[in-house]
Amino acid sequence: MLNRLFFFTFAHMRGLNKDMTFTHKQWKWLFCFMLCALVSLAAIIVSCSTDSNIQRRIIHRKVTVTRIIHRENNAMNSYEQLLVNAGFVDISTIDTTIKVDIRYATRDNFVGKNLYNNFKKCFLQPDVARKLEAAQRALKQRDRRYSLVIFDALRPCSIQQVMWDSSKLTTEQKRNFLADPSETSLHSYGVAVDCGIVDTKGQNLDMGTCYDFPGELAYPILEESMLKKGLLTQSCVENRKLLRWAMKRAGFICNDYEWWHFSSCSRNTARDLYPKIIDFAQVMPPPVKEQVSHDTGETKTVYKVQVATSRAGLEAARSSLRGIKVSAYVHEGREKYTAGEFNNYLLAFNLKDSIRNIGITDAFVVCFNNGKRMSVHN
Repeated sequence: MLNRLFFFTFAHMRGLNKDMTFTHKQWKWLFCFMLCALVSLAAIIVSCSTDSNIQRRIIHRKVTVTRIIHRENNAMNSYEQLLVNAGFVDISTIDTTIKVDIRYATRDNFVGKNLYNNFKKCFLQPDVARKLEAAQRALKQRDRRYSLVIFDALRPCSIQQVMWDSSKLTTEQKRNFLADPSETSLHSYGVAVDCGIVDTKGQNLDMGTCYDFPGELAYPILEESMLKKGLLTQSCVENRKLLRWAMKRAGFICNDYEWWHFSSCSRNTARDLYPKIIDFAQVMPPPVKEQVSHDTGETKTVYKVQVATSRAGLEAARSSLRGIKVSAYVHEGREKYTAGEFNNYLLAFNLKDSIRNIGITDAFVVCFNNGKRMSVHN
Protein backbone atom coordinates (compact mmCIF):
# COMPACT_ATOMS: atom_id res chain seq x y z
CA MET A 1 0.00 0.00 0.00
CA LEU A 2 2.85 2.35 0.86
CA ASN A 3 4.49 1.71 -2.52
CA ARG A 4 1.22 2.49 -4.34
CA LEU A 5 0.77 5.72 -2.38
CA PHE A 6 4.36 6.68 -3.13
CA PHE A 7 3.75 6.10 -6.85
CA PHE A 8 0.53 8.16 -6.97
CA THR A 9 2.02 10.97 -4.87
CA PHE A 10 4.97 11.51 -7.16
CA ALA A 11 2.82 11.02 -10.24
CA HIS A 12 0.73 13.98 -9.08
CA MET A 13 3.81 15.96 -8.10
CA ARG A 14 5.10 15.84 -11.70
CA GLY A 15 2.60 18.52 -12.56
CA LEU A 16 4.21 21.23 -10.37
CA ASN A 17 3.65 24.90 -11.20
CA LYS A 18 6.42 26.83 -12.98
CA ASP A 19 7.32 28.59 -9.71
CA MET A 20 7.80 25.13 -8.18
CA THR A 21 4.89 25.49 -5.78
CA PHE A 22 2.40 22.78 -4.84
CA THR A 23 -1.22 22.88 -5.62
CA HIS A 24 -3.73 22.12 -2.86
CA LYS A 25 -4.27 18.64 -4.23
CA GLN A 26 -0.51 17.97 -4.36
CA TRP A 27 -0.11 19.11 -0.72
CA LYS A 28 -2.85 16.68 0.26
CA TRP A 29 -1.11 13.76 -1.45
CA LEU A 30 2.26 14.66 0.12
CA PHE A 31 0.72 14.85 3.59
CA CYS A 32 -0.89 11.44 3.18
CA PHE A 33 2.39 9.95 2.02
CA MET A 34 4.35 11.32 5.03
CA LEU A 35 1.64 10.18 7.47
CA CYS A 36 1.63 6.64 6.06
CA ALA A 37 5.43 6.55 6.13
CA LEU A 38 5.47 7.52 9.84
CA VAL A 39 2.79 4.94 10.68
CA SER A 40 4.71 2.23 8.84
CA LEU A 41 7.95 3.16 10.58
CA ALA A 42 6.23 3.06 13.98
CA ALA A 43 4.74 -0.35 13.17
CA ILE A 44 8.16 -1.71 12.24
CA ILE A 45 9.69 -0.40 15.50
CA VAL A 46 6.85 -1.85 17.61
CA SER A 47 7.13 -5.20 15.79
CA CYS A 48 10.87 -5.41 16.41
CA SER A 49 10.38 -4.45 20.05
CA THR A 50 7.60 -7.05 20.49
CA ASP A 51 9.69 -9.76 18.84
CA SER A 52 12.58 -8.87 21.13
CA ASN A 53 10.35 -9.01 24.23
CA ILE A 54 8.85 -12.33 23.16
CA GLN A 55 12.33 -13.71 22.56
CA ARG A 56 13.47 -12.47 25.97
CA ARG A 57 10.41 -14.06 27.61
CA ILE A 58 11.03 -17.35 25.85
CA ILE A 59 14.67 -17.31 26.93
CA HIS A 60 13.63 -16.36 30.48
CA ARG A 61 11.08 -19.18 30.60
CA LYS A 62 13.60 -21.66 29.24
CA VAL A 63 16.11 -20.60 31.88
CA THR A 64 13.44 -20.76 34.62
CA VAL A 65 12.27 -24.22 33.56
CA THR A 66 15.87 -25.39 33.28
CA ARG A 67 16.59 -24.10 36.78
CA ILE A 68 13.48 -25.80 38.19
CA ILE A 69 14.40 -29.11 36.53
CA HIS A 70 17.99 -28.74 37.71
CA ARG A 71 16.80 -28.02 41.26
CA GLU A 72 14.44 -31.02 41.23
CA ASN A 73 17.17 -33.26 39.80
CA ASN A 74 19.58 -32.09 42.51
CA ALA A 75 16.94 -32.80 45.17
CA MET A 76 16.33 -36.29 43.79
CA ASN A 77 20.07 -36.94 43.47
CA SER A 78 20.45 -35.89 47.11
CA TYR A 79 17.60 -38.21 48.08
CA GLU A 80 19.18 -41.10 46.21
CA GLN A 81 22.52 -40.42 47.91
CA LEU A 82 20.72 -40.28 51.25
CA LEU A 83 19.29 -43.75 50.60
CA VAL A 84 22.66 -45.15 49.55
CA ASN A 85 24.32 -43.71 52.64
CA ALA A 86 21.60 -45.28 54.81
CA GLY A 87 22.35 -48.71 53.33
CA PHE A 88 19.44 -49.08 50.89
CA VAL A 89 20.11 -50.52 47.43
CA ASP A 90 18.59 -49.93 44.00
CA ILE A 91 17.05 -53.17 42.71
CA SER A 92 18.45 -52.45 39.25
CA THR A 93 21.94 -52.99 40.66
CA ILE A 94 20.87 -56.45 41.83
CA ASP A 95 18.68 -57.67 38.95
CA THR A 96 18.17 -55.73 35.72
CA THR A 97 15.39 -58.07 34.52
CA ILE A 98 12.93 -56.88 37.18
CA LYS A 99 10.67 -54.20 35.72
CA VAL A 100 10.10 -50.98 37.66
CA ASP A 101 6.93 -48.92 37.26
CA ILE A 102 6.68 -46.72 40.36
CA ARG A 103 3.08 -45.50 40.25
CA TYR A 104 3.41 -42.81 42.92
CA ALA A 105 5.97 -41.08 40.69
CA THR A 106 3.08 -40.59 38.24
CA ARG A 107 -0.59 -39.63 38.49
CA ASP A 108 -1.67 -43.22 37.87
CA ASN A 109 -2.57 -43.99 41.50
CA PHE A 110 -5.53 -43.65 43.86
CA VAL A 111 -4.42 -40.13 44.93
CA GLY A 112 -4.16 -38.95 41.32
CA LYS A 113 -0.99 -36.99 42.06
CA ASN A 114 2.75 -37.37 41.56
CA LEU A 115 3.87 -37.90 45.16
CA TYR A 116 7.52 -38.84 44.56
CA ASN A 117 8.71 -35.83 42.54
CA ASN A 118 9.38 -38.14 39.59
CA PHE A 119 11.72 -40.38 41.61
CA LYS A 120 11.11 -43.66 39.78
CA LYS A 121 13.63 -46.06 41.33
CA CYS A 122 13.05 -49.08 43.54
CA PHE A 123 15.18 -48.93 46.70
CA LEU A 124 15.06 -51.65 49.36
CA GLN A 125 17.05 -53.08 52.23
CA PRO A 126 19.86 -55.28 50.82
CA ASP A 127 18.42 -58.52 52.22
CA VAL A 128 14.97 -57.66 50.86
CA ALA A 129 16.45 -56.90 47.43
CA ARG A 130 18.07 -60.35 47.45
CA LYS A 131 14.71 -61.93 48.26
CA LEU A 132 13.14 -60.08 45.37
CA GLU A 133 15.90 -61.35 43.10
CA ALA A 134 15.11 -64.89 44.27
CA ALA A 135 11.40 -64.37 43.57
CA GLN A 136 12.20 -63.18 40.05
CA ARG A 137 14.40 -66.21 39.49
CA ALA A 138 11.64 -68.56 40.69
CA LEU A 139 9.09 -66.87 38.42
CA LYS A 140 11.41 -67.09 35.40
CA GLN A 141 12.03 -70.77 36.07
CA ARG A 142 8.27 -71.35 36.20
CA ASP A 143 7.56 -69.39 33.00
CA ARG A 144 10.21 -67.42 31.13
CA ARG A 145 7.56 -65.21 29.50
CA TYR A 146 6.89 -63.47 32.79
CA SER A 147 8.70 -60.94 34.95
CA LEU A 148 8.00 -59.15 38.21
CA VAL A 149 7.07 -55.48 37.95
CA ILE A 150 7.47 -53.19 40.98
CA PHE A 151 4.73 -50.61 41.58
CA ASP A 152 6.14 -49.28 44.86
CA ALA A 153 8.95 -49.99 47.29
CA LEU A 154 10.61 -47.56 49.70
CA ARG A 155 8.10 -44.89 50.74
CA PRO A 156 8.87 -41.93 53.06
CA CYS A 157 6.70 -41.53 56.17
CA SER A 158 5.69 -38.06 54.97
CA ILE A 159 4.17 -39.58 51.81
CA GLN A 160 2.36 -42.23 53.87
CA GLN A 161 0.70 -39.39 55.78
CA VAL A 162 -0.34 -37.68 52.52
CA MET A 163 -1.85 -40.95 51.26
CA TRP A 164 -3.71 -41.50 54.53
CA ASP A 165 -5.11 -37.97 54.52
CA SER A 166 -6.07 -38.20 50.82
CA SER A 167 -8.11 -41.39 51.17
CA LYS A 168 -11.88 -40.94 51.43
CA LEU A 169 -12.38 -44.34 53.06
CA THR A 170 -13.47 -44.77 56.67
CA THR A 171 -10.73 -45.25 59.24
CA GLU A 172 -11.49 -48.98 59.47
CA GLN A 173 -11.39 -49.36 55.68
CA LYS A 174 -8.16 -47.40 55.54
CA ARG A 175 -6.46 -49.82 57.91
CA ASN A 176 -7.11 -52.67 55.44
CA PHE A 177 -5.71 -50.60 52.62
CA LEU A 178 -3.01 -48.38 54.21
CA ALA A 179 -0.76 -48.60 57.22
CA ASP A 180 -1.66 -46.02 59.84
CA PRO A 181 1.12 -43.37 59.68
CA SER A 182 1.34 -43.43 63.48
CA GLU A 183 2.44 -47.08 63.28
CA THR A 184 4.84 -46.58 60.33
CA SER A 185 4.39 -48.47 57.09
CA LEU A 186 6.78 -51.33 56.30
CA HIS A 187 7.42 -49.45 53.05
CA SER A 188 9.14 -46.71 55.08
CA TYR A 189 11.73 -49.25 56.29
CA GLY A 190 12.35 -50.56 52.77
CA VAL A 191 11.14 -54.07 53.66
CA ALA A 192 7.90 -54.15 51.62
CA VAL A 193 7.15 -54.16 47.91
CA ASP A 194 4.03 -53.72 45.81
CA CYS A 195 4.32 -55.77 42.65
CA GLY A 196 2.62 -57.60 39.81
CA ILE A 197 3.59 -59.64 36.76
CA VAL A 198 4.17 -58.50 33.17
CA ASP A 199 4.58 -60.53 30.00
CA THR A 200 7.21 -60.19 27.26
CA LYS A 201 5.20 -57.33 25.69
CA GLY A 202 5.24 -55.40 28.95
CA GLN A 203 1.53 -55.97 29.53
CA ASN A 204 0.37 -56.48 33.12
CA LEU A 205 -1.27 -59.82 33.81
CA ASP A 206 -4.92 -59.30 34.73
CA MET A 207 -5.33 -59.51 38.51
CA GLY A 208 -9.00 -58.54 38.53
CA THR A 209 -8.39 -54.97 39.74
CA CYS A 210 -5.91 -52.22 39.06
CA TYR A 211 -3.01 -51.65 41.44
CA ASP A 212 -3.96 -49.89 44.72
CA PHE A 213 -7.67 -50.57 44.24
CA PRO A 214 -9.25 -49.83 47.67
CA GLY A 215 -11.97 -52.45 47.74
CA GLU A 216 -12.88 -56.02 48.58
CA LEU A 217 -12.29 -57.19 45.02
CA ALA A 218 -8.54 -56.78 45.73
CA TYR A 219 -8.68 -58.94 48.91
CA PRO A 220 -6.89 -62.30 48.47
CA ILE A 221 -8.94 -63.70 51.38
CA LEU A 222 -12.16 -63.12 49.40
CA GLU A 223 -10.98 -64.51 46.06
CA GLU A 224 -12.98 -67.73 46.18
CA SER A 225 -16.11 -65.84 47.16
CA MET A 226 -15.59 -63.31 44.39
CA LEU A 227 -14.95 -66.14 41.96
CA LYS A 228 -18.25 -67.83 42.82
CA LYS A 229 -20.09 -64.52 42.42
CA GLY A 230 -18.55 -64.06 38.99
CA LEU A 231 -16.76 -60.85 40.03
CA LEU A 232 -13.34 -62.45 39.42
CA THR A 233 -12.39 -64.82 36.62
CA GLN A 234 -10.44 -68.02 37.11
CA SER A 235 -7.61 -66.53 35.05
CA CYS A 236 -7.32 -63.55 37.43
CA VAL A 237 -7.18 -65.84 40.47
CA GLU A 238 -4.54 -68.04 38.83
CA ASN A 239 -2.42 -64.99 38.04
CA ARG A 240 -2.61 -63.88 41.67
CA LYS A 241 -1.68 -67.35 42.85
CA LEU A 242 1.35 -67.37 40.55
CA LEU A 243 2.51 -64.05 42.00
CA ARG A 244 2.03 -65.29 45.58
CA TRP A 245 3.82 -68.54 44.79
CA ALA A 246 6.95 -66.74 43.53
CA MET A 247 7.03 -64.24 46.40
CA LYS A 248 6.39 -66.83 49.14
CA ARG A 249 9.06 -69.09 47.65
CA ALA A 250 11.57 -66.27 48.19
CA GLY A 251 10.48 -65.73 51.80
CA PHE A 252 7.99 -62.88 51.50
CA ILE A 253 4.83 -62.60 53.57
CA CYS A 254 1.52 -62.16 51.69
CA ASN A 255 -1.15 -59.61 52.55
CA ASP A 256 -4.81 -60.59 53.06
CA TYR A 257 -6.22 -57.33 51.71
CA GLU A 258 -3.93 -56.39 48.80
CA TRP A 259 -2.93 -58.86 46.11
CA TRP A 260 0.09 -56.66 45.24
CA HIS A 261 1.61 -56.15 48.72
CA PHE A 262 4.38 -58.35 50.13
CA SER A 263 6.58 -57.79 53.19
CA SER A 264 9.88 -59.31 54.20
CA CYS A 265 9.37 -59.23 57.98
CA SER A 266 7.04 -58.06 60.73
CA ARG A 267 6.71 -54.43 61.79
CA ASN A 268 8.40 -55.15 65.14
CA THR A 269 11.42 -56.72 63.42
CA ALA A 270 11.66 -53.81 60.98
CA ARG A 271 11.42 -51.30 63.83
CA ASP A 272 14.26 -53.01 65.73
CA LEU A 273 16.67 -53.62 62.85
CA TYR A 274 16.23 -51.05 60.10
CA PRO A 275 16.37 -47.28 59.65
CA LYS A 276 13.24 -45.61 58.33
CA ILE A 277 12.84 -42.82 55.82
CA ILE A 278 11.08 -39.81 57.36
CA ASP A 279 10.98 -37.68 54.21
CA PHE A 280 13.11 -36.94 51.16
CA ALA A 281 15.87 -35.47 53.34
CA GLN A 282 15.82 -37.36 56.65
CA VAL A 283 16.53 -40.88 57.87
CA MET A 284 15.89 -42.11 61.41
CA PRO A 285 18.18 -44.89 62.70
CA PRO A 286 16.70 -47.90 64.48
CA PRO A 287 16.28 -47.53 68.25
CA VAL A 288 19.18 -48.73 70.35
CA LYS A 289 18.12 -51.64 72.54
CA GLU A 290 20.13 -53.64 74.99
CA GLN A 291 21.06 -56.86 73.23
CA VAL A 292 23.60 -58.14 75.79
CA SER A 293 23.40 -61.82 76.68
CA HIS A 294 23.00 -62.82 80.31
CA ASP A 295 24.81 -66.13 79.83
CA THR A 296 26.84 -67.25 82.83
CA GLY A 297 29.77 -68.42 80.71
CA GLU A 298 33.21 -66.90 81.22
CA THR A 299 33.41 -65.19 77.81
CA LYS A 300 31.10 -62.30 76.96
CA THR A 301 31.67 -60.43 73.68
CA VAL A 302 29.68 -57.33 72.79
CA TYR A 303 29.78 -54.83 69.95
CA LYS A 304 29.29 -51.07 70.22
CA VAL A 305 29.53 -48.09 67.88
CA GLN A 306 32.19 -45.52 68.76
CA VAL A 307 30.89 -42.00 68.14
CA ALA A 308 33.51 -39.72 69.77
CA THR A 309 37.02 -39.83 71.21
CA SER A 310 36.75 -36.77 73.44
CA ARG A 311 34.27 -34.77 75.48
CA ALA A 312 34.47 -31.95 72.92
CA GLY A 313 33.73 -34.40 70.12
CA LEU A 314 30.74 -35.77 72.03
CA GLU A 315 29.32 -32.30 72.60
CA ALA A 316 29.70 -31.50 68.89
CA ALA A 317 27.77 -34.66 68.02
CA ARG A 318 25.16 -34.30 70.77
CA SER A 319 22.43 -32.83 68.54
CA SER A 320 22.78 -35.66 66.03
CA LEU A 321 22.68 -38.28 68.80
CA ARG A 322 19.43 -37.01 70.30
CA GLY A 323 17.48 -40.01 71.57
CA ILE A 324 20.44 -42.41 71.35
CA LYS A 325 21.95 -43.67 74.61
CA VAL A 326 25.71 -42.97 74.86
CA SER A 327 28.17 -44.56 77.30
CA ALA A 328 31.85 -43.88 78.06
CA TYR A 329 34.91 -46.13 78.39
CA VAL A 330 38.65 -45.54 78.82
CA HIS A 331 41.06 -46.73 76.16
CA GLU A 332 44.73 -45.84 75.70
CA GLY A 333 44.43 -43.35 78.52
CA ARG A 334 41.57 -41.43 76.89
CA GLU A 335 37.86 -41.35 77.56
CA LYS A 336 35.88 -42.44 74.49
CA TYR A 337 32.16 -42.69 73.79
CA THR A 338 29.97 -45.41 72.26
CA ALA A 339 26.33 -46.01 71.34
CA GLY A 340 24.45 -49.30 71.53
CA GLU A 341 25.49 -52.69 72.88
CA PHE A 342 24.88 -55.87 70.89
CA ASN A 343 25.79 -59.54 70.83
CA ASN A 344 25.29 -59.52 67.06
CA TYR A 345 27.91 -57.72 64.94
CA LEU A 346 25.40 -57.12 62.11
CA LEU A 347 23.12 -55.12 64.41
CA ALA A 348 26.05 -52.94 65.48
CA PHE A 349 27.07 -52.56 61.83
CA ASN A 350 23.54 -51.38 60.89
CA LEU A 351 23.56 -48.86 63.75
CA LYS A 352 26.98 -47.61 62.61
CA ASP A 353 25.65 -46.94 59.08
CA SER A 354 22.61 -45.14 60.49
CA ILE A 355 24.75 -42.95 62.77
CA ARG A 356 27.05 -42.09 59.90
CA ASN A 357 24.06 -41.09 57.85
CA ILE A 358 22.89 -38.55 60.47
CA GLY A 359 26.21 -36.72 60.31
CA ILE A 360 28.78 -38.58 62.45
CA THR A 361 30.79 -39.85 59.50
CA ASP A 362 33.71 -41.28 61.49
CA ALA A 363 31.58 -43.67 63.60
CA PHE A 364 32.81 -47.28 63.61
CA VAL A 365 32.17 -50.61 65.36
CA VAL A 366 34.29 -51.57 68.37
CA CYS A 367 34.38 -54.90 70.18
CA PHE A 368 34.70 -55.73 73.89
CA ASN A 369 35.52 -59.10 75.37
CA ASN A 370 34.71 -59.30 79.08
CA GLY A 371 34.88 -55.51 79.27
CA LYS A 372 38.23 -55.22 77.50
CA ARG A 373 38.42 -53.68 74.03
CA MET A 374 39.77 -56.00 71.37
CA SER A 375 40.10 -56.11 67.59
CA VAL A 376 36.80 -56.68 65.78
CA HIS A 377 38.68 -58.88 63.32
CA ASN A 378 39.89 -61.10 66.15
